[in-house]
Amino acid sequence: MQWRFPGSSTNTTGTSPPNAMPERALCLDRRRFLQGTAALGLSLACAQAFAQSPKLVYDVVVVGAGGAGLAAAVSAAQAGASVCVLEKMSSIGGDTQRSAGFMAVVDPDRQQPWGIEDSFDLHVSQTLRTGHDLGNPQLVRQMVEKAPAVVRWLEAMGVMFEPCVYEAEGTGLRRCIRPIAARGDGYIRALSHEALRLGVEIYTDAAVMSLAPDLTGAVRGVTVRLAGSTFPKFVSARNGVILATGGFGASDALVRKWAPELAELPTDSSASSTGDGLLMAGQLGAQLECMEHIECVTGVKSEKNIAVRLAAPADMIYVNDSGERFAEENEAQDALAAAIRAQHDGRCFVIFDSAAVASLDPLTQKSLYRALVADAIFSAPSLEKLAEILKIPAQGLRRSIETYNSRLDSGEKSGKCRTMPCKKIRKSPFWGYEAALMIHNTAGGLKIDVKGRVLKTSGEPIAGLWAAGAVTGSVHGANCSSGNGLTDVFVMGKITGEQVALAGNSR
Repeated sequence: MQWRFPGSSTNTTGTSPPNAMPERALCLDRRRFLQGTAALGLSLACAQAFAQSPKLVYDVVVVGAGGAGLAAAVSAAQAGASVCVLEKMSSIGGDTQRSAGFMAVVDPDRQQPWGIEDSFDLHVSQTLRTGHDLGNPQLVRQMVEKAPAVVRWLEAMGVMFEPCVYEAEGTGLRRCIRPIAARGDGYIRALSHEALRLGVEIYTDAAVMSLAPDLTGAVRGVTVRLAGSTFPKFVSARNGVILATGGFGASDALVRKWAPELAELPTDSSASSTGDGLLMAGQLGAQLECMEHIECVTGVKSEKNIAVRLAAPADMIYVNDSGERFAEENEAQDALAAAIRAQHDGRCFVIFDSAAVASLDPLTQKSLYRALVADAIFSAPSLEKLAEILKIPAQGLRRSIETYNSRLDSGEKSGKCRTMPCKKIRKSPFWGYEAALMIHNTAGGLKIDVKGRVLKTSGEPIAGLWAAGAVTGSVHGANCSSGNGLTDVFVMGKITGEQVALAGNSR
């Protein structure tokens, strides 16, 4: 059998070891892979490098091919390590792929032309306050201070950001940037392309079943069940394993365990977010923190009582079934979710106008119009007609809109857009829909240190085990500030990759 190592121009001929993985086991079949690479814009050369037979030993094994996992893989490969990424789903991207793509970054070069005054200290203090001071201050400061360099790192890989700077909800400051490419896809395209260019081996349909410690308790690899394989296989990691498996928003059992009051809510988390990394590390004595803190957002409520996440305009308000505005729309997610649950039957409606729709990016506009055609959201020539469609009192709705607009007339900053003038809700046609809470982000996870090492309940690191992204719980505390989720993903992904690659030099 011929073996060609990704990134190498030479072929090595030999017989595979007795327990070698089947050639197709970890790899996508050619048609499915080429479809996936076409969707991600990967080159044919990378596609050919990807679809090779895997080895059994690597310097670094990364579990999960979302934003954190790919960032870790690229970082480790840039430091000279051989890297394998194992993804249980049939495609890569995870929650990063599905995200709106916003990163919160203090960057004077981007902010000052817009007249925005910001600082690392302010970003740190706002992040800690939003998380109810449950986040690790050292990790928060590290995330904030390293974010500008990580943005440049992403740009060097081809991520192109919009020139605009957006408001980070709940902060009153514009410090969020996002890629020109649709939402989180811009990051996944660039990172996966760079990973393959560097010789990183990425395998899908490869579900890691457990971590494999040696007699001293140090993690030396993983057992993985491959597509079409009857028995799990062992993949060795000379330097260590990085868990980047995401949160647990798609696990009914874990949500019910840690936040039973939210157990019946739908989720917009990726189907891969089932807490695998938490469970595997927990078997080795890893400490969990902030597990009860689960963020909820609003989605469009359908007839089947299933919420569908839809990015609402900034210039919108929430009203209850009496048509009364009951909350500031840019409150922290936990406060806003509590306010919604406190309404009669937990009912909530999102109201905005055609000017707000026109301000949205084309992709979000497309989603809105699709929902309009499907009768999931509604548009009407007057507030009275919209109230009739939504079955809420027209008088209450008009009073809420007039009060909101008058607050803007008086110069009071109301709702979102606190650093930009909010726009009145006054341009017909008016839009609205009944919203429903849905699980968006699980703030809790594995406790880590500033190097990304997973810590035991004793406070000591588990040798050979690192973690990055939503599988961790040490950065955000009770709430994740707008844009900080992806900032954490890429900063800690890059750090853990570097740290595990360096771990080989200390042996």
